[in-house]
Amino acid sequence: MLVFALKYYLFDNHKNYSNFILNFWLTIFILISFDVLFEFINGSNILGFKSSIPGRLVSFLDQEYKIGYIFSFLSLISFIIIFSRYKNSKYGLLKVYLLILFILFLSFIIGERANFIKTVVIFFLFVFFLERKFFKMKYWITGIFCILVSIFIFLAEKNISKGILQNDHSYTHRFWITFLKPLIKNPLDSIKNTNYGDHYKTAFLIFKDYKFSGVGLKNYRIIIYDENNKYNFNPSTHPHEKHLELLSELGLTGYLAFITFFLYCIIKVFRNSLFDKNTFQLGGSLFFISNLIPLIPSGSLFSTYSSLYFWISFAFLISYCKIKVN
Repeated sequence: MLVFALKYYLFDNHKNYSNFILNFWLTIFILISFDVLFEFINGSNILGFKSSIPGRLVSFLDQEYKIGYIFSFLSLISFIIIFSRYKNSKYGLLKVYLLILFILFLSFIIGERANFIKTVVIFFLFVFFLERKFFKMKYWITGIFCILVSIFIFLAEKNISKGILQNDHSYTHRFWITFLKPLIKNPLDSIKNTNYGDHYKTAFLIFKDYKFSGVGLKNYRIIIYDENNKYNFNPSTHPHEKHLELLSELGLTGYLAFITFFLYCIIKVFRNSLFDKNTFQLGGSLFFISNLIPLIPSGSLFSTYSSLYFWISFAFLISYCKIKVN
């Protein structure tokens, strides 16, 4: 119902509603961006909330480390709003691409690695698919971003070899020591040796025992507490990975039904959004696709706060689909 309600109020000839909702989201994004930057510089946000994990920011959520996903969603919507309003102004596109770099910087300092990867993927694809011109500018921006990442990795490794950052628990520790370096050495082990690895293992074992029908929607949280502790590696309400959630709870039957439906919508809508240059539909498609990247940790598809933004993005994805009646 949420998907169709948003489609109705945002896109089906309700301009007053859509302007109010979009401007409200843009205001929230600006406020969060300012607060994140303020916390990064001062050590606490404007309300005095501090992160207890070095290299992570909490913003207005206090000790709930979830601001990265909210920021990722709002940054895309806000970028589309700004792009649609200012792309034809003087130096409009240059300002827009500088805004992308600023958004990526804020996503990085928030410290949520999975959401940073999603944000990079979204904006990289958005820039290249949105306009079929200005390729030089796009390559320059992509090159600058890659150079900055390479410099970060080089300096991190150099300082670690000298012992300078050996016990450091900042962004270098989070993004290089515990993430990129293990991922480059052995991708599978880098996942196994984490809490998420235990969740993935539990979900896979449940899927092996209930291949075709699964254990039922939202029953993952119940079955992991079986009497023999067969699945109880690291208790959680969901596997923290959307594909494994569908496989464990709905089995192959439900998984193939959902994925087939998603792929059909993505392919059909993606072609239309590129042809019509519909920025909202393209943005919704890319955010939706980024949330389906396998093995990247995520919230539940049906019960957590992240599912709200997942299905909102789906509303954007199908926003301009029209039902034909004979």
